Amino acid sequence: IMSLKLGTAVTVLQTGTVNGKEWKKVEVYIPADKGVPAHWQEGYISADCLATTSGEQTIDDLVAFYGFTKLEKTMYVLAEKSVYVRSTPSLSDNENIIDVLASGKEAADIKAVKVLATGTYNDVNWYIIEQTVKEGTEEKTVLCFVGASMLTSDPNGKLTVTLEELLI
Repeated sequence: IMSLKLGTAVTVLQTGTVNGKEWKKVEVYIPADKGVPAHWQEGYISADCLATTSGEQTIDDLVAFYGFTKLEKTMYVLAEKSVYVRSTPSLSDNENIIDVLASGKEAADIKAVKVLATGTYNDVNWYIIEQTVKEGTEEKTVLCFVGASMLTSDPNGKLTVTLEELLI
């Protein structure tokens, strides 16, 4: 169907085995180009051609790839919500969820999150955050995506709005 460049983000939809080899059904976002509108393309790829990119790419790589803007800011999980931390900026399935940050109602204190970049991808506003995840007995820091509507700048975990938002 198509060739993918090293570092291209894909969303894994299904996993299966064919003739003893693991394959993944993936979805790839294709930006608008030469009159062809942006769209999603599905296809199959050998599992040994894929790697989890979160944590393996630098913030500069991700900012350049997604066209995001760097931002160093502490944000907080909204008190009324639980937040899905994702390996790619996609809401299409649950397979790219790395972690769930508990809301203020579920956690003893409001969870602080280190936000490194922000931007829009596929018409959704996202933050790139730094997150510590466990892999077996090891912990590592990875770069992940969180929907921007899930975090707030209020340290009490309450939804905050700007003056411009109030005027709208």
